[in-house]
Formats: sequence, C-alpha cells, structure tokens
Amino acid sequence: MATTHVSTRDRLGGVDAYSRAAAAEDACVLVQNDQLLKNDRQLTIGAAVRDGARRHASHEIKNPLSGIRGAAQLLEASASDEDRR
Repeated sequence: MATTHVSTRDRLGGVDAYSRAAAAEDACVLVQNDQLLKNDRQLTIGAAVRDGARRHASHEIKNPLSGIRGAAQLLEASASDEDRR
C-alpha cells in the first residue's frame, strides 16, 4: 500500500481557502474601521453639544450677574450722591 503525500493547501481546499481567509480578515478590519469612524463622529457631535450647552449656561449666568452688578453700582452712586447733599 503506497502512501500519498497531501499538502496542507490541498486539505484546506487549495488557494481559494487562503483567499477566503484573507478576504474574511479584510472584511473584519473594514467593519472595525467603520465602527471606529462611527464612534469618532458620535464623540465629535457629543463634544459640540457639550460645548454649546456650556456656552448657553455661561450666558444664562453672566447676564443676570451683570444686571445685579449694574444695579449695585447705581445704588452705590445714589448713596454717594445723598451723602454729598
């Protein structure tokens, strides 16, 4: 009985099996890349929303404080005027 040598390539279905494995790896890398790009876009949008909210909150705090400061300056000026009389 003669033994026949069977190469690994033949057992895996020839070159096509290697090509399919390489294509599957490439597809996996592309999916991961797409997911990273999607995550990056979401982070960019989140940062823009956060910055907008921060600006809005700053505006809402600064405006009333400016009004209070102005009123205090008017009161101080009127008190000084009354003291001079």
